[in-house]
Amino acid sequence: MSFPASSPSSVSGLRSSSDCADIVAADHESGSASMRHHSRRHRSRQSRRSWWGRLLRRFDGLVEQLEAVPFYGLLFLLVMLPLTYHGGEYWWLPTASCLLTLLYALWSLAAWWRGGESVRWRWHAGILLFVLPLAVGLVQFLPLPDGVVARLSPVSWLWWENLEHLGLGEAQARLSLAPDYTLRTCELLLLCLLIFVLLLYKARHRTGLRLAMAAVVLSAFANAGFAFWKFWRLDQSGGMSALTVFTGVFLNRNHFGFMMLLGILAGMGLLTAVGATKRTSAYDVPSVWQRMFIPITFMLFAMQTAQVLSLSRGAFMATVIGTTCFGLVWLVRGARVAAGRQKIFALAIVLGAALLLALPPALSRLSERYRELFANDSLAGEDRLIVWHTTWKLIKDYAWFGTGLGAYGDAIQPYEKGFFTDGLIEHAHNDWLEMTAEVGLPMAAVIILLAGWLLARAASRIWRQQDMTLRWIGLGALAAVLGGLIHEMFDFNLLAMPNAMLFSTLLAIVFLCGRPRPSPEDESKSGRQAIAELRPWQPQRLAFLLVGLAALSLIPWHVRRIDAAWQHTKLYDEVESKGVAGQPGRKDYQRRVGLADAALVGYPGHPAILRMRAISLVPLAYLLPGESLEYMAAAKADSAAACLRLPADGDTLRICANVHEHFGLLDGRVDERQVTQIYESALASQPRVGNMICEVGGAYRRSYQRLASRTDPEATALAEQQRQRALELTLDYLRSGGIYSQELVAMVRDLIDSPEQLLEIMPQGAKMNRMLFDFLASSQNYDLAFELQAKMRQGLPAGQDNDFEAAAAWRDWHGRQIQLLGLTGQWGKRSELMPEYLRLAAVSAGVRLRRCDEFCAAGKTSEAAAYLLGLRQEMPLSFPTLQREAEVAIALGKAETAPSVLLPFAYEMLTPPSPAELSQAVDLLAQIGEEGFSAFNIRERFLRLALPLLGAEARAECDAGTAKLWAEGFERLEKMLEDGEHGTWLQKHLLPFFAGRAHELAGAQEQALEAYLRSLELCPGNIYVLLRLEKLAGSRPGGLVLSENAREILAFYQALQGTAPVMARFTPALTWCGLRVTPAAVSQFHESVEVEYLWLCTGDMQFDCVMEVEMANAAGPLFNDSVPLTHGNRSAVSWRVGEAVVVRRQYNPMQLMARGGKKIENCQVTASIRMHSRHTMARRDFVPMPKAAAPAFRVVGQ
Repeated sequence: MSFPASSPSSVSGLRSSSDCADIVAADHESGSASMRHHSRRHRSRQSRRSWWGRLLRRFDGLVEQLEAVPFYGLLFLLVMLPLTYHGGEYWWLPTASCLLTLLYALWSLAAWWRGGESVRWRWHAGILLFVLPLAVGLVQFLPLPDGVVARLSPVSWLWWENLEHLGLGEAQARLSLAPDYTLRTCELLLLCLLIFVLLLYKARHRTGLRLAMAAVVLSAFANAGFAFWKFWRLDQSGGMSALTVFTGVFLNRNHFGFMMLLGILAGMGLLTAVGATKRTSAYDVPSVWQRMFIPITFMLFAMQTAQVLSLSRGAFMATVIGTTCFGLVWLVRGARVAAGRQKIFALAIVLGAALLLALPPALSRLSERYRELFANDSLAGEDRLIVWHTTWKLIKDYAWFGTGLGAYGDAIQPYEKGFFTDGLIEHAHNDWLEMTAEVGLPMAAVIILLAGWLLARAASRIWRQQDMTLRWIGLGALAAVLGGLIHEMFDFNLLAMPNAMLFSTLLAIVFLCGRPRPSPEDESKSGRQAIAELRPWQPQRLAFLLVGLAALSLIPWHVRRIDAAWQHTKLYDEVESKGVAGQPGRKDYQRRVGLADAALVGYPGHPAILRMRAISLVPLAYLLPGESLEYMAAAKADSAAACLRLPADGDTLRICANVHEHFGLLDGRVDERQVTQIYESALASQPRVGNMICEVGGAYRRSYQRLASRTDPEATALAEQQRQRALELTLDYLRSGGIYSQELVAMVRDLIDSPEQLLEIMPQGAKMNRMLFDFLASSQNYDLAFELQAKMRQGLPAGQDNDFEAAAAWRDWHGRQIQLLGLTGQWGKRSELMPEYLRLAAVSAGVRLRRCDEFCAAGKTSEAAAYLLGLRQEMPLSFPTLQREAEVAIALGKAETAPSVLLPFAYEMLTPPSPAELSQAVDLLAQIGEEGFSAFNIRERFLRLALPLLGAEARAECDAGTAKLWAEGFERLEKMLEDGEHGTWLQKHLLPFFAGRAHELAGAQEQALEAYLRSLELCPGNIYVLLRLEKLAGSRPGGLVLSENAREILAFYQALQGTAPVMARFTPALTWCGLRVTPAAVSQFHESVEVEYLWLCTGDMQFDCVMEVEMANAAGPLFNDSVPLTHGNRSAVSWRVGEAVVVRRQYNPMQLMARGGKKIENCQVTASIRMHSRHTMARRDFVPMPKAAAPAFRVVGQ
């Protein structure tokens, strides 16, 4: 549109043309400035957008990489976390939960940021396998109204109701009998659920499945490597005897075997998948997997070796079944791949050959366990069957809602009928039964049916799977899962947390491999077009943000729990005396209380921590008298609070009762009824456990003793009730086969009217009779002891002349009779009984030959030699055993050691070998021949001369010429030693001694005397020589001139032989002859006595020894003495055969009795001798034959 131009003159008031020009110029300048400003602003905005975009793109790339961290982090945890398990310390589960929570936080936040496929929710029915028991556990944990608990679980309600009757406070009733352990089991289930879900999301492609399977194999292999490392670290002597079984990071070898089972079968699946797919061009298998065949094969070998060395029967059997099933499936489905079949067969041959050739000790021991299992006509004797039968009774009472997850150990004890009196049943050794008992029959049936349906469906899909990777990895994982389920029928392996983690991983792999053929987006890491892009604040995507933030917020709480669990671990070690050496003191107990307080921060009200805190507070109350009641009240409150969380735990109730008893003692008045009621509740929870019966019986006895000092009628009546209950429980404990001791017999004696009742009320049995005899003998009730002996003789078996067990029973009876005769001073009768005792001892020692014959029959000659070597220093001395040891040495090609074995034939003079035994030894030496000896070995030559001489003496037939030749032979050997060219010999005094015996046989009395005197010069105080000299002294005019010391020793020995010949033999080389006390009685407080102990060396001493003396009267031990056996400055190993040594000790009896708090009264004091070696690192105790006890002295006066 155009407008007419107006002339300037036509419009008044308009500007002139020059003014307009100025305005146009100004407007042009203004527009240019505005345009320049807008351009700068646009460039700045574009720059800012470009910088922010680059930052977002970089951050998005970082988040994309971060999205893979949860999966690889989980694989790292699967491998590394089990190595830190160490039997299941308290900090392990919260640490695993914390790390997995961190992985979930990273995953959720990355998924929220990325969107797309990352926020797709995935569901699998296998999740219910974890959610269902988890939901049941949470319901069991929650406090419920009393009426609800009473209706849903009447038996559980009885336990909670009992706490109110005990007066321990108001308890919040629950369906679970152990709420805190139920919560811990729920945490383990949640951990497994999180692993399962994470793998469902992240391991859907082939690489992820291979990596997850490899993580399982590597985790088991690392555990096997740890077991081998423990073996080599502890093995100091070489061979596999240094470590009995392999356990890895577990305390139970079956748990270790279960992990090896999972690793072996998973490794076979992974190996087969790699071998089957790398030759198929349809799959692009990375080159790294192609190089994994040999490493995986090595891992399988190591894991199979470790499993066999674990000696786990169930794990080995389940592995064989799983491997067989996998092999059959492979033969059917993989028959077309000939090369792969050849490799699998080659692998099987290599593994089988390695097991048979490299592990014969472990395989033989494993086969022995199987033989023991099937040796009986019925498996009813197997402990597991008893536990399973008992568990069914428990299931009937808790049929609907169970005992509570983790509460099986507390709930099962009342149902045990006395088969396991020495311990508690903590698990059913069958996870199927234990799960049924803990969650109830309905929920257990649902879980079992669901698991069976899911596994059957997955197996069917895997069988039809065309994808080779999914097929063989799935079959390997399925075989591991099924093998694990088979092993679960005999153990509780899934309660070991690393096993539960690996099992959940394999379960996820089975379900992933059993899904339909993977979609393209599952194979492509960048394919995220399955669902539409969601905005960050839409609910489906926002949920991931909320989950991530919630997980992050839980990290500090987890850290606090880890710290508290670590304090709990240290507290447990302290209470179990692992952290404190010796007797704990005040600071130790205060540190324990501090650890308990720190642990309660993360686990408030945890009963185990409260219980240990109470245990630490009780001694602290006695160590701090000014605050004793305050500390004891705190201990009382803690123990009661622990009981309110564990109503059926016998140990917690027992500790609570003990704390209440101590509180009453400090407060001045014990509530006897409440304390005994708590003890009775503890006994009701463990009615057949021997230690519990003994503890409660002791509590009733203490209550009786406190009430007996009171005179009011009510206390008197209650005291009688307590006495009867204490006697009943103590006798029940003894009948249950508990650990017998003289203290228990003394407790029974205190609870009855007269000692004669002991023979009537005590349980019958050989073991109990022996303990009762020891009590009667130590309390000096000798008449009753003789009566008991007569009663025991009637029950002895016949056939003691040819039956080893019968001979041992008669030997023990004779030993006790000899002990009694010696204590009562009937030395004549004692001496008459000694030969029969020694004969029975020799017959019973024939069991050693039977064991040796078993070794030799099995071709284990080396084991037979080692077995016999250990018997050489034990009593009784058995000449047939020594002969057999020499025969075994010859069979091993070690004929040069045979003479050293046979030397006791020449040394033994108290109970010398029979002529037949000597003849057999001579024949054995003749069989060896001269070539079996060293030309200059004095002992060997001595033995060749001494054995025929001893045989001639025993038969009392020898011509003078032969005896003279023997004497000359001994003198030649004596001359060779004097020259010093042929070494030395500690027992060289035997050369002139035996020369003198040969001269006696030849009738040369004077030469015999000279030889004996030469022997006495070499070994002064030798009893054997002195006795021979005394016999020949009458043939020399003027007799013999002996040193004062020699005359004194000979007189001492002969006096003992005539009056009190104890003659207790501790080893074949050491005999205690008896003692002499001067004066025979003490009547003054400061009066002392000198006790002389006479020892006789009868062989080559192998140990320096320490003599332990216990002086006792009828009331018990009075004082002890300990002294090394030395002769001057010579230790026992330098003593010579026949040498007599007198050990003199001085005691002040009354002072020692007063110092020990013993009552000084008229009494007979007896001395009992024990002996042990001086090596503190390898101390060896020697058992005397017969028992080394004798009357010592009398105490006269009050």
